[in-house]
Amino acid sequence: MTVKGLISALPDGARRKIQKLHFCRKLQQAQIDDEVELAIIPRLIEPGMTAFDIGANFGLYTRFLSTATGPTGRVFSFEPTLDMFEVLTNNTIALELDNVVTSQLALSEGQKELTFYIPKRDDGTLNYYEASLERDTIGSEHETVVVMTTSLDQFCEDGDITSVDFIKIDVEGHELAVLEGARKVIKRDRPPIF
Repeated sequence: MTVKGLISALPDGARRKIQKLHFCRKLQQAQIDDEVELAIIPRLIEPGMTAFDIGANFGLYTRFLSTATGPTGRVFSFEPTLDMFEVLTNNTIALELDNVVTSQLALSEGQKELTFYIPKRDDGTLNYYEASLERDTIGSEHETVVVMTTSLDQFCEDGDITSVDFIKIDVEGHELAVLEGARKVIKRDRPPIF
């Protein structure tokens, strides 16, 4: 059995604590050149901007968006599953990313409840990196949870967010639905979309 498999067999509270420690350490040690795609952030983001991280997972992009937007900017990060939302929120607190707002929501074309599919690895652990609202992107072994969705347009309207400067979307096949729900914001602000 793998280390991940052993950890997943622990009682829920212990498993979540280890998961939070692991991802916090991983995020603390991350460098902007760890992933080629991260290099786009300092080229497109300036202090004071408002950025969205849709499909934030444990917060890799959130961290570097937070740094780039600075104390006068804002980052809105979305992660729908409870486990990864808790990890994301823990990371933003531990790393003092004070300009980040986390939301336990999936973005889509509107407000509803949808089934979220989390694939299982060969060792039985859950693969949150490839979790999706799209069933056809997931293999046969998976777990499901029901998640709440909203649209980017509705979220901005409800939160009185009057300007969006950058949108990162990584939602494993559900991107078109996210874009459908962001028509007003995209038309209004014409933000770069990654």
